[in-house]
Amino acid sequence: MKENENEVISYLLNGVEDCIKDHGKTLTQDEVNSLFYKLFAIFDKVEKNRIELNKEEDIKLQEVNEKAKEPKDEDIDDYYAEEIELDNIKQNIEGAEDIITAFSDAIGALFKTHKEFCMDIAKKMVDDVLPKYFQKSASTFEKKMGLFIMDDMVEFLGQELLINIWPDIIKILIQYVDNPSCEIRQAASYGLGEFIKHTKVDYSNYAKDILDTIYKGLEVKQGEENEEEYYSAQDNVITALGKIIEYKPDDYQNLKEIIDVWLHKLPITTDLAESAGQHNLLCDIVMKRSDMIFGENNKNVPHIIRTLCKVLETKYSNDEVDKKIKIILSEMKKNSNLVALVPEAKKGAKEKVKKKIDQYFG
Repeated sequence: MKENENEVISYLLNGVEDCIKDHGKTLTQDEVNSLFYKLFAIFDKVEKNRIELNKEEDIKLQEVNEKAKEPKDEDIDDYYAEEIELDNIKQNIEGAEDIITAFSDAIGALFKTHKEFCMDIAKKMVDDVLPKYFQKSASTFEKKMGLFIMDDMVEFLGQELLINIWPDIIKILIQYVDNPSCEIRQAASYGLGEFIKHTKVDYSNYAKDILDTIYKGLEVKQGEENEEEYYSAQDNVITALGKIIEYKPDDYQNLKEIIDVWLHKLPITTDLAESAGQHNLLCDIVMKRSDMIFGENNKNVPHIIRTLCKVLETKYSNDEVDKKIKIILSEMKKNSNLVALVPEAKKGAKEKVKKKIDQYFG
């Protein structure tokens, strides 16, 4: 498939997604099915092409590596021609991957706006697409796309519509939460958080495995990826733990321990989509259940003060969170036992954070 064809198809698919979101629930069941199968025809063609391109890349890469070992003067032009051809294949693969991603986004938009009409689509994904993306030999891209599709199913269709495959979904999600790939770990962790939120019945069947998996995800160390990729993935693991606290607190006898682990991973400063929600949760717990978060002898208070001041009036917050933080700090100032911990809160804090602490406690 030509590169310009990839660009046109990707543009059209993104347009479909925007149209679905803009117009909301305006399609009938027949229209949803018709649109999906037209999109799927594009997806199927591009997916087959992507697979062939990957095979071509493997062959060409092997050829280039062989010629690079002992290049002869007369083979130099051939060598560089091979490299150019390899680059062209890689660009075409990237174009195909862009289309697959756009297809996933369009399907997600259908799930979000027409959930009651999407069961045939979900079945098609479960039967024909996801098994290929989750096989052992699947690439990072394939696993990531499988998780994207599954995440949208969990978030927008929910347990009620997916009751028969809900236990299978969690088995897949927990398999990838501690994956070395940041892309895979982030997608799996986001899906796990949505699974926690949208499980309405039988959560106790999954509670232990979910918590154990999150703890494993939190232990993953940074590899060769850059800091933003790593911490963005970790922010989603932390958020999944926060969703246990927010949506399933009654299912864990060791909730205090869970809150303590979650607290000391805050603030969320890389994945801004998760920041305000998690910091709002922190404020709510401090305001309503300080006994669950302050710790023995108020040992957690310095970290709480430092975190709240770091978040206050930044991109990691919003108006609602800022308002709650100011109330919390004002109330803390009235408690001499808590004020006594302010010097500890300032230790290791950056100057901007120290100034905020002084502003409320000075």
